[in-house]
Amino acid sequence: MICLPGVLLAVVCIILEAIVFFLCVIGTPIDVYKSKVNTSPRLCYSMWGYKRCGAHKANPDKLPNKGFPTSNIRSTMNAAAAFAIISIFLALVSMIMSVLLVCKCLSRIIPGVFSVIAFITTLIVWACQAGVYYKKYSVSSFGVETKIKIKDGFNYAGSFGLFVAAWCLQTIEMILVFFA
Repeated sequence: MICLPGVLLAVVCIILEAIVFFLCVIGTPIDVYKSKVNTSPRLCYSMWGYKRCGAHKANPDKLPNKGFPTSNIRSTMNAAAAFAIISIFLALVSMIMSVLLVCKCLSRIIPGVFSVIAFITTLIVWACQAGVYYKKYSVSSFGVETKIKIKDGFNYAGSFGLFVAAWCLQTIEMILVFFA
């Protein structure tokens, strides 16, 4: 793959970055966790809070902490949402930089730097989601403190998989752009 001419490699980078951009745009608003209990309506969590699964408004009941069991989970998911938006922006900028690389308007270092930053922000998104999924949180209800894990009542939904896929493709693109 390294033997490919620089322009062709830059075109591959544009295609990969377009896919990363698309995955980040789709993965940002959709469900991160889906309830294991198949009730009607089925409950989910997006990065924006608790909701009915599917295309429904997050936290329709205006629950505290956006419906998350603790403020720590809310804070972590807010960070994931912020980095998801940053990832969308950086994927778009990286794609534009790759187009400029094809035109030989700039050196490969500049698109490479943007790709590295996009790699990091995309990693942070799914790392926050995975961290919330596996970590034990203390929840106090009526003076009784219990330990919970999101993992015990929920499975991963689409957003997590899309961000992991975006991160994998961003990793490949990040390496290739330095050889373009």
